[in-house]
Amino acid sequence: MRRGSRGLGLNDYLVENAWWCGSRDELIDLAYQWNAALPSYGHEMLGANEIIRRANQVWKDVEAGKIKRFKGTKADASISVVELDQLYARGKTGVAATALLLRLRVSHAGRMMRGETFAINCEAMAEANTLPYSAPIIRKARDLLLKLGYIERVKEAVFAGARREPHEYVLIERAPIMTGQHAGMCDDMRK
Repeated sequence: MRRGSRGLGLNDYLVENAWWCGSRDELIDLAYQWNAALPSYGHEMLGANEIIRRANQVWKDVEAGKIKRFKGTKADASISVVELDQLYARGKTGVAATALLLRLRVSHAGRMMRGETFAINCEAMAEANTLPYSAPIIRKARDLLLKLGYIERVKEAVFAGARREPHEYVLIERAPIMTGQHAGMCDDMRK
């Protein structure tokens, strides 16, 4: 859930899935289903007023054409040869970091365009088999991406009593740094 907020989590879920609902009532039913699952994740359920208020607002945005269909559409990510070489030079961790970087670029490009952040839960990614790696390997890959400047931590985690908010990250758009053989290739092309 974005910033650890149940309300924002519900809103994000409804925005992602509103296109599959044929009516406002179907969207409200979907919101109640999401809410009913919260206790199984250790969270209290939201009140009925908040559920209906958020569903109504999302449906109003759908009707106004403010929400476009992204879920279920093709997402692409790319990586430059320089980036690939830089990451692969770090061995197995670099290979895992390459996979993680591409996954983040595909999954969070929309958030970046909207100026939002995202969380990286290494345990959840490993459990869901988002990447074919264990949580410790995903954690090392994340740390390498941080060290090399592909992602940036913009907010530290908060763990105070019942309040739990994860680290928040952004993707860094980088101009490729030409070094070694790549710089030589560019020099050759300029001649």
